[in-house]
Amino acid sequence: MKKIKILLCAIVISLLVGCSTTQMAITGLVLAGTAVGYLAYNWMKDPDASNAYAKSPEAVTKAVKETLSENQYSIIKTDDNNKDNTYMIEAENTQGKKVNIAISPVENNQNEAKVYIKGATHDGVTKAESQILMNSISAKLMW
Repeated sequence: MKKIKILLCAIVISLLVGCSTTQMAITGLVLAGTAVGYLAYNWMKDPDASNAYAKSPEAVTKAVKETLSENQYSIIKTDDNNKDNTYMIEAENTQGKKVNIAISPVENNQNEAKVYIKGATHDGVTKAESQILMNSISAKLMW
């Protein structure tokens, strides 16, 4: 991780030395977009709850959406990452607490799916609430 930061700093400095204002602005936007993408998916390394299912990602996504609805969560945003086929959902409960959910196919098996749940960094659901959601999703997928 430290090497990546040093490499990014070196790239930024080398780009800034020989760039016009327009080029610097474009470079800044590209780097900001990359950082946002990295941070958006980095939480999957340390989720509050996770599980894998012998069901297709589509079936798991359907169960997740039904569970969110049944537990009075509103889906705020969804995102598809075509690179690794990860489907992201950001939802909010009636108390205003947010949760992030990622659904992706298991490597080497497109008929199985993994689910990761994490409370949003600020004003997010607790680890216990994340686990309760995961248990509800699991119960729905067991039938």
